[in-house]
Amino acid sequence: MTTITYDPNNKHSHIDEATIDELVGILQYWVVATLEDSDLIKGLEDKYGFGKLYHMNGGVVDEDGAYSYPEDPTLHPIMKLERTNETAYIYYHAIVSIVYKDGRKPFISRMD
Repeated sequence: MTTITYDPNNKHSHIDEATIDELVGILQYWVVATLEDSDLIKGLEDKYGFGKLYHMNGGVVDEDGAYSYPEDPTLHPIMKLERTNETAYIYYHAIVSIVYKDGRKPFISRMD
């Protein structure tokens, strides 16, 4: 089961949940529609339909899901989708990070 949290870091309190739903669009449904025991990246690639997702290198996702890249402002997630084995964070600009609970390096991509 996927647990959805809107504005998990309370950095976007000026945005209501309906607006966040519009901002993240179909991405949240693709995460939820990927079976829990399936590879989330593969599931997103299948639903995205444009081939393999590009892995954005050089950025860091901290323990609260904030994404930072050198010389860019920190992006705080507008939505958190927690699954059994990983957590997906969605940010402005259709950036998605997948953080694994087993300690693997996070996967970060832009899905616009």
